[in-house]
Amino acid sequence: MKRKRHFIVGLTGGIGAGKSLALNIFRRLGAQTISLDAVAHELSCPGGIIYRRFKETLGPGILDTHGYIDRGALGARVFRDKMLRRTIERLSHPMILAEMRCRIAAVRRGPVIVDVPLLFEENLESQFDATVLIAAPLLQRIARVQRRDGLSLADVRRRITAQLPQTVKRRRADCIIDNEGTPAALRHAIAGYHRAFVLIQGG
Repeated sequence: MKRKRHFIVGLTGGIGAGKSLALNIFRRLGAQTISLDAVAHELSCPGGIIYRRFKETLGPGILDTHGYIDRGALGARVFRDKMLRRTIERLSHPMILAEMRCRIAAVRRGPVIVDVPLLFEENLESQFDATVLIAAPLLQRIARVQRRDGLSLADVRRRITAQLPQTVKRRRADCIIDNEGTPAALRHAIAGYHRAFVLIQGG
């Protein structure tokens, strides 16, 4: 039987669940990893395709004094203005997904773990062989985001409600990793999934 070149896993989770930490653990275990947040950031830098499209569509007012997209100010607007959020998603998501496919194709061996913040919101399950949800209790997520980003409770709740409820994501995910304990517990759980993905890949 011909071995599949890549076993592609879509990793997701609500804000504050620990998705980025999970991606780093997968990377340290030897998985090939891609962060769509990082891809979006790269394409949004001056000269990048998203940067040019945003500047053309939204105007120079989205730039800071150094000519970069003011991500903080734009993020605050996005979570208060649903139409603006949809405009930004319509402009950026096709380009981010195209870059994702290019990066996956360039990987020589799998499995490949892709951090996809809006995996279920954008109905992207068909892009992956399996989906993994990093989940955590709501109050724990809120506390993590406040410590990490210094946001008010209202701002954190606004960001959480902009995403699908975690209960819906639990029903749609192939695998669920609960991240309500210690980092060591999370590493242990991820190591088990990583071994399974390697076996499925055939490596």
